[in-house]
Amino acid sequence: MPTNLLEGIEFTTEQKELFARFKKDMKIPDDAPFDSVQDDIAVYRFLSGKKWVYQDAVDQYQAMLKYRKDDDVDHIEEWIKANPETVDLIEALYPQTQRGFDRDGRPVSIQMFGRVPAKRFVKLVSVEDHRKYHIYQMEKLMESCRNQTLKLGRPVYKTIAIVDLEGIGIEARYFYPFLKDMASMDNQNYPEFIHRVYCVNAPWIFPTLYGLAKPLLDPETKRKIQVVPRKPQKVLATLKQDFELEKINIKYGGKESTPLPELRGVEVKEGHEHEKEEQKIQAGETLEISRELGDPKGGRVMWGYHVESHDVKFGVEWKGKKEKKASVLLDIDAPKDLESHGSQSVKTAGVLTIKFTNTSNESRLIKFTAIAYSATLLDTNRAIYESKAKEKAAKEKAEKVKAGKEKAEEQKAEQAKTTKAK
Repeated sequence: MPTNLLEGIEFTTEQKELFARFKKDMKIPDDAPFDSVQDDIAVYRFLSGKKWVYQDAVDQYQAMLKYRKDDDVDHIEEWIKANPETVDLIEALYPQTQRGFDRDGRPVSIQMFGRVPAKRFVKLVSVEDHRKYHIYQMEKLMESCRNQTLKLGRPVYKTIAIVDLEGIGIEARYFYPFLKDMASMDNQNYPEFIHRVYCVNAPWIFPTLYGLAKPLLDPETKRKIQVVPRKPQKVLATLKQDFELEKINIKYGGKESTPLPELRGVEVKEGHEHEKEEQKIQAGETLEISRELGDPKGGRVMWGYHVESHDVKFGVEWKGKKEKKASVLLDIDAPKDLESHGSQSVKTAGVLTIKFTNTSNESRLIKFTAIAYSATLLDTNRAIYESKAKEKAAKEKAEKVKAGKEKAEEQKAEQAKTTKAK
């Protein structure tokens, strides 16, 4: 572990003693890895976060170790890789990114929270899945802090968050369970991790919404939050506390031009557009693959298949939640091509089942897709696309009006010039 992790941080004699005692009692070896859990910066964060009240820091540290074990934090990246569709859904509906550093080298996260369609988000994403995603984001920030510490040769252990509230409305209250989970987890397990939170482009309704979230926040975190109204000059002046102009995005009046993340719909692919799964089906075997659709409003189910020969039969059934018998969408005994796909809109929750029967005397390779898109997801996509279309039309109209005014001003100036010449 680097020896200069705490360079520049001053300790009293009593604090040095508590620091050494903490490491001994928590059985942290002197050669502990630089992992934001056992290193000296981690110890300092927990002790200073509890104002050097020893037992409070010990209790919080032990609770953090339990959290990391219970949530399998050390393997969180494996969960991310194993759940690409869930990750894509969260990122499509909650635009956010980790980008750049402030003037002192702290990592920065940017969250377009005002754009989150909260009422739809809570129907499509579980608190548990979002918790996993949030853990991943927090661990990425911790890793970035470690990298900055090594690069700059001084301790970097705090971060900055820019939370853009443009577009937020009363609907944001539906996000409360997610905020509660994040706040509880962060307060307990990531002390002294926030340098400042900029809540920019705050509309008139934000104080009401903030009032709901405020009780969830640690007093020290509340002190670090700066709420900035939707006034471009005010936003820029506030961000310049921690950033050079070149590091501030052009949306906030700076010169950094990388596009910020945007709300987007979840890509809905047809059955043939999905990568097919493969499986061997033995001679005489019947194989069934099911996909559950839990939305009471139904949605759209899709399927696709590829078989090597006509002696492998394929069929599709749909069974609504309240139906006693499944409906045949594709008769397994009907003649078919070796490869095809299809889809069906459904109006209730239920189960899509695709079936293969191998009538040959040999095993066969089959390829298939079975997808179920909920009505809520499809409606959310539609709402997002419609909203984007309206915003684009409004922007084009504003640009057209601006161009018209500029042209009128030019003509007026030209006429004045001509009149003066006469």
